[in-house]
Amino acid sequence: MSKTQVYKGTFEEIINLYGKKLARRQVNVYVDDSDNVQTDDHHFYETSTPEEWEIKLREWAASHHHSSTPLTDDATDRENIYKGRE
Repeated sequence: MSKTQVYKGTFEEIINLYGKKLARRQVNVYVDDSDNVQTDDHHFYETSTPEEWEIKLREWAASHHHSSTPLTDDATDRENIYKGRE
């Protein structure tokens, strides 16, 4: 038995957040014609669910180059970061 999932937001938000996930799935779109459509008055972190936040964070991380080497433990050690500032 299939499970119905509901994605709320503007069409643009849904495509940006779930476009890849839904690309090969059958979807139905219902449009809310009311004047209660959310505007850009709120920041994403204020209105997003934990799942939406995680998706955006992973997309952001994946958009960066992965060719650089990671920092060593010494490079990120607090004492080494502030060395010479005593």
